[in-house]
Amino acid sequence: MGDVVALTNDAPGEGFIDIMLDLRDMALASPKVHEIVGTEFDYRTMKCGNEEIENWLHHQLSDNASFEFSEGEIDGHRVVALAIRPAFAHTVDFEHVAYIRVGSYTKPLKSYPAVEAAVWNKITKSDFEAATALVDVSVSRVLQLLDCAKYFELLGMPFPQTQEEVVRYLGEDFLAERQWSFCNNKS
Repeated sequence: MGDVVALTNDAPGEGFIDIMLDLRDMALASPKVHEIVGTEFDYRTMKCGNEEIENWLHHQLSDNASFEFSEGEIDGHRVVALAIRPAFAHTVDFEHVAYIRVGSYTKPLKSYPAVEAAVWNKITKSDFEAATALVDVSVSRVLQLLDCAKYFELLGMPFPQTQEEVVRYLGEDFLAERQWSFCNNKS
């Protein structure tokens, strides 16, 4: 889990980091590629001690860690991905330790003061309002989650006739992006 935490601390303020849990390095390939091998890992039934893995992770990670598992099939192989939001406001810690990637190694962040200073500089300059809040959201879900009537009322504009017009206005104000990702608010 230190590797995952290290990745979140490497990319503060950016979109979710997706980690595939079922790949094998193809070491002889150039450039380096991965082979999809599939997995039997089931995040819904796996336990650490007597605790379900998701609940256990919530206890072990710092309170700013936001993650979710998802699964699917690629080329006939069952795959599982872990999507985790990068560090925001402070480093993401695992068992009260912040980690960072140094080359191909995962190390405690405190062991590298210059890198730690750079990470904190990125974290303090990251813009929450410019970050994506939700991804892959349908148009109907966007319209359900936002109070669009209030939005147009506050702008002093009549409510548009079609969903496409509503979404166009939301996109112009950076509240929603064309691939229907939700933004925290860029303006």
